[in-house]
Amino acid sequence: VETLLFYVSVVAALPGERSEYVSEEVAEAVAQLHPRILQGNRDLGRVWNDRVADLFDTLMEKDQRLAAELVDAPGFELPGQVLFARRLPADLQTEAAQKIFNHIRNREKAGDDLWSADGTFVEFLGETKYEPALGVIRSFHDKGRFANATIRALVDYGKKEDADRIVQGFSSHDYDLITSVASGLVKMQVDGTPERILAAMKALRRAAQDKRHTEARKALDELLRKWTLQDPQIKDTGKPSDDYRPWFDWFHMAHKDLAQSLGGGSNKTETELRDAFSKVDWNSGNKEKGRMIYEQRACHACHSGNQRLGPSLKGIGGRMNPVDLFLHIADPDLSVSPAYQVSVVETSEGESHSGVLIYDSSVAILLQVSPEKTLRFTGSEVKQVSKSTKSLMPSGLLEGLEDQDLADLHAWLKGL
Repeated sequence: VETLLFYVSVVAALPGERSEYVSEEVAEAVAQLHPRILQGNRDLGRVWNDRVADLFDTLMEKDQRLAAELVDAPGFELPGQVLFARRLPADLQTEAAQKIFNHIRNREKAGDDLWSADGTFVEFLGETKYEPALGVIRSFHDKGRFANATIRALVDYGKKEDADRIVQGFSSHDYDLITSVASGLVKMQVDGTPERILAAMKALRRAAQDKRHTEARKALDELLRKWTLQDPQIKDTGKPSDDYRPWFDWFHMAHKDLAQSLGGGSNKTETELRDAFSKVDWNSGNKEKGRMIYEQRACHACHSGNQRLGPSLKGIGGRMNPVDLFLHIADPDLSVSPAYQVSVVETSEGESHSGVLIYDSSVAILLQVSPEKTLRFTGSEVKQVSKSTKSLMPSGLLEGLEDQDLADLHAWLKGL
């Protein structure tokens, strides 16, 4: 891997026009990076994707033939190579999706499962709207596999018949996904049944508990207005739980039969949580059911082992007893590692953004605020940067889970 990286790094640094031979050689080197990593079972580290992506962007800028050569290159057929596929021109993205998808399906006939564990290739299939994959993605969703990834993909496909599958995304604690689901449903112009409205209201209640989730609240507000034809007066006092109270008051009046299902969230103390967790039969868990909860709650998005936003959970079951582990899941602010300390960027326009600082200079600041979103601020846009004791990990991740669900999730975490 080091040899291949050194080669492409040197080529990226060289000026001048590339020959067809060099284009082909570089494409083959890039295509072999992922297979070599898999063969060596390498730990890529937290910045691998960013560094390799930047390197590939530089190569593409200096070689207009490289994109087409990469799609044709031997070895460019694995889902992990979506890192490069997403950077190709739109027409070649579709070709890449087809090539990788066909390779995966052919290997399935031999009993091999090559789908990437974090579902990024499933999302890419949705981004390219690769129609032959739609049935497979629906099947994954219905089986509870790649829960959030399948919903992202179905939002991109935009088929009205998938509306109820998409609405299930409102139960996620990935607020970028909730934003996409709400915006997607608005574009799809599907009807708002009482059950769909309830799902959106539950998502809004969670989003209103943390002022960071501004975009999700706005998207949900727009969707609910279209579904209900209501026009509540939403204020902007900086206390979203109060600002969005008109929606909850309306819901309790208009849907009295469903109001109890909306719930009110948990405010248990640490002592109460410890007492509740101590009563769980942690040995009764079902690993496969736990995997489904893990994916549905989007834990893998920040804890896949190659992310800036959260540590790898490999071996976590052996390092912490279940009560302590789940206490920290229930209250992420209990202990925040310095490696994942949150920075708060306040802009000259009065906006506030929380995330992990990945680049800081007098010229610009890069702040990663979610697995999919990094914000860039120029020096003149930044009023102040401060550290926070809060975790980026959302609270309420265990909300709605019964004791058996907790045991199932623990069974999955123990096997990581």
